[in-house]
Amino acid sequence: MSDKFIVELDRPRELRLNWGALEELQSRLGNVPGLEIAARLMRFDYSVIVTALWLSLRHEDKKLSRDQVQTLIDQYVDRGGNLFTVLRHISGELQRASGLVAETGEEAKGKAEAAGPTSGGG
Repeated sequence: MSDKFIVELDRPRELRLNWGALEELQSRLGNVPGLEIAARLMRFDYSVIVTALWLSLRHEDKKLSRDQVQTLIDQYVDRGGNLFTVLRHISGELQRASGLVAETGEEAKGKAEAAGPTSGGG
């Protein structure tokens, strides 16, 4: 899977996380479990939003600071940007980077078919 998550901040920017960034995110947030990070993100925990967005953008710009990301968010919102859209992209990238992506109905069906029939007791 190679989905790209692009957000229009000051310019189009690709969100990208890897395991190193996930570990740093977890560490910066007090070593909370990954599922709690995802839940806090969707509850609009501002610290999680800024930190996750910053770590998601660093792959393009190693010198980008957390303070600069706060400014990018302010400018985005001032222009009428929908922060929920950004949160969905961050959430999707958290799932992609962690490998915790839910199977589609077709993927699950294909695995069940590949496994073959199950034997019933009898």
